[in-house]
Amino acid sequence: MPGVGPVANFRKTTTTLMGPVNQSGMKVFFNIQNFAFRITKTEGPAPGTPITVVFELMLDGSPHPRPWARLPKVGCFEDWNLANSIGVRVEWSEKNGGPQAMTLQASKREWLLDDNDYGANGAYGWAIAFVRFFN
Repeated sequence: MPGVGPVANFRKTTTTLMGPVNQSGMKVFFNIQNFAFRITKTEGPAPGTPITVVFELMLDGSPHPRPWARLPKVGCFEDWNLANSIGVRVEWSEKNGGPQAMTLQASKREWLLDDNDYGANGAYGWAIAFVRFFN
């Protein structure tokens, strides 16, 4: 990525098949522990398409140009900005064309892991978990 700090790419070594459309109209294609990445049925590759999931981690801790978490700059934790240092991308090949890619982002920033605890921000928590896992 031109004009951006150093990036480490973590690519899944085996391809995953794009999942079917579920009842909520989303395609589930990649699970980490109990966390599933989803995209709408009109976006991205068709169900059954082999895909590769790529995590991009900014090595200097700077914000990724398209961060998965989409958090504001000011937050409630010391490492709040570190959550924006990771991006997630899906790559696939179309049958009639070349390689395709799609950036993924959290569906909403204000998603809470616990509705009774305003500090339990899901996008922050999962993004930091990914950063810690890859470090």
